[in-house]
Amino acid sequence: MDFIDGLPFSKEKSTLLVVVGRLSKYAYFLLVTHPYIALGIAQFFFNSVFKLPGMPQTIVCG
Repeated sequence: MDFIDGLPFSKEKSTLLVVVGRLSKYAYFLLVTHPYIALGIAQFFFNSVFKLPGMPQTIVCG
């Protein structure tokens, strides 16, 4: 999980949240608004990523 910040605005969002599954190597690219807070990112992660393959056992942020 990582953030790419400072991108040109698209639909009023300029930050990209990148999530890659360690086992599946599947990548999710999600647009988020800046400034973001942990609770908002957690809810967004749950609603966008969790519903497809299920909840991961670990999350690595780097």
